[in-house]
Amino acid sequence: MSVHVNRRLVAGLSAATAAAALAGGAPAMAQLPPSQAVYSANVAFPAGATYDHVSLPVDFGVSAVDIFDLDSAHAFTQSDNFGTGPAVTAYTIGSASAAVDLTYFYRINGPVGGSALIGLTGSVYAFGFPYPDPGEAWAGISGSAGLAPGDYYGQACASFDGSCAPGLSSNTVPVNVSFSVPTNTVEWIKLSAAASGADYGSEFTAQADPILFLDPSIGDPQDYSIEVSPDVTNGDPPFVGGGDVPEPAAWAMMLVGFGALGAVIRRRRRAALAA
Repeated sequence: MSVHVNRRLVAGLSAATAAAALAGGAPAMAQLPPSQAVYSANVAFPAGATYDHVSLPVDFGVSAVDIFDLDSAHAFTQSDNFGTGPAVTAYTIGSASAAVDLTYFYRINGPVGGSALIGLTGSVYAFGFPYPDPGEAWAGISGSAGLAPGDYYGQACASFDGSCAPGLSSNTVPVNVSFSVPTNTVEWIKLSAAASGADYGSEFTAQADPILFLDPSIGDPQDYSIEVSPDVTNGDPPFVGGGDVPEPAAWAMMLVGFGALGAVIRRRRRAALAA
């Protein structure tokens, strides 16, 4: 799945910044574009199956939820701010698939013609259950700076059928990278998560959850600031350096809720069979 970025808008913003720099004055900063998100969520439909669509309200900054319930088959996609920074989640139970891409824009405001070292910290997460149910969960973080085309700041993948690319790990994979970005230019970060399962009762989850920050080694930090898309909250980094990345509390609560929802549907199914 891909997000179509308005390249003309980005090019126009960069051109305005460059023109101001050539003129020798401070650049006239236009507002950054809003974030762009694409969602999909589907379940398999056996002949004669009953289909219900449930929409849940979500009160986070950049949010969308789709849930499809069918004999404990669910597909869930979401993008939001977990109180720290933007994140995406894809979650499935049973024969279902879900995917979400979120692209947001940022700019390092600072001295004209300069550059700044910034960091990206957080995690990507991929999990599947139970073994050996077929399916896959994948999460990745990419961007316009500090990467070759097609590369990622971090990836995680979980699969029991060998579908993950070689070298990718499952569960929580810390992301902690730094790279240089020109000041007063528009850049972007893309968060992606996808999950799919094929068997009744299988669960696959993927999540990407990073935060941008100015590297502490930067000189005259008071001269620099990070600006992000107006509908996104970047937040403060929970840590700087290596170590384990904690799972967001909100994500844990959400999984508990959906686990309970699956248990209720399974009980209803068993009761219907018993009758």
